[in-house]
Amino acid sequence: MTLSRRLTFTAMVPLLLLFAVLFWVGNQYASEKRGVEATHEHVEDSLLIGAAIHELQRERGLSAGYLGMDGRVYWSEMLVQRRATDLAWSNMQQPSEGARLPAVWLSQLPGLRAEIRETRQQVADRNISVDASTSHYTDIITTLIEAGTVELDHIANLALADLSASYLALAKAKNQAGLERAMGTVGFSKRGFDDMHTQAFQAHRAAQRDHLQVAMDNSPDYRRRIAALSDTPAYQRVQHLRERADVHIRTNSPLGPDGDAWWEASTAWVDTLHEEETRLATSMQSMAQYRFEQASQRLVIIVATGIIALLLTVGLTQFAVHTVRRQLHALHTALVDSIRGKPGVDVPSFAPADELSRLAEVAEWAQARNRIKEQARREREEKEKEKQEPSALRLVRKKSA
Repeated sequence: MTLSRRLTFTAMVPLLLLFAVLFWVGNQYASEKRGVEATHEHVEDSLLIGAAIHELQRERGLSAGYLGMDGRVYWSEMLVQRRATDLAWSNMQQPSEGARLPAVWLSQLPGLRAEIRETRQQVADRNISVDASTSHYTDIITTLIEAGTVELDHIANLALADLSASYLALAKAKNQAGLERAMGTVGFSKRGFDDMHTQAFQAHRAAQRDHLQVAMDNSPDYRRRIAALSDTPAYQRVQHLRERADVHIRTNSPLGPDGDAWWEASTAWVDTLHEEETRLATSMQSMAQYRFEQASQRLVIIVATGIIALLLTVGLTQFAVHTVRRQLHALHTALVDSIRGKPGVDVPSFAPADELSRLAEVAEWAQARNRIKEQARREREEKEKEKQEPSALRLVRKKSA
């Protein structure tokens, strides 16, 4: 194998490594792209499930108020809410294309739907207690939350664990706010809380506060947004009514506002939590998209750098091969001419540290010998000429000299 080919094959090693790096980067980019697409799908499905949960929570609260007031109020509102729940349920059963909703959970939807119809009929006939109705709705909502948790687990595996944990905690806080709304609706509608509803009313409020704290702890970057919820008008209104209820519970004083005031205030608060839940889900999509854009930029930079490095490597290798080949050819010619005894050969010069300088030294040594031989040959020729010239001519030459 010629030297130029050996140099070319030697240069192929870093080129192969470069191609391997580019392949790895391309694979990472493809993985990031698949992750972003999966995140969008799972977030969309989670939002659909969250919307169904939200509407069921509203229906749960209205049903509790309707039963608590012995069917005197909330009937028309409950019928309107049932239609909204049916629409959200229908949307939930049509997840985004490519979603991976658990087959086991999907198989439970017909059964859950039957439970909703049965509970609705019992509420309409008023042959079910407030607690039993609330419990039935809560069981269905809990199953939906578990399905949403599966979607969030997929998102967490895509490096969004902090936001998905906050999202789940916020969803649980909203569920507790809905339960608090249901218990409060009964108490405010009756203008008084009994012991059982008092405990449930306060317990759901405490659980709600705990879940909001978990949401803040899981995502430090999201802490201020969740903390700011306490400054919203909806929270201020519901907190005012909570304090009125607490005073009533402690002192048995008149409760004051009726059930409509509490329902409107608590619903505004639950809606605020739902909006924040949706906003956080959108943030997860934006974060995934941002990371994908970063990966795209890194890919462009690395590919551009790789192409430049590839061109430089190939160009410098070819230049080195051409230069070495030209120098070797010149040195070979000088060595051959020197060995043949040709005088006056131009020997190429090299830097002292260059390996080719040793071969040039051989050529210089051969040229030195050739010069010595040439000098000796000329001297012999001079002597021969002197011997052949007449003595008188040599005498004249000596005198002239």
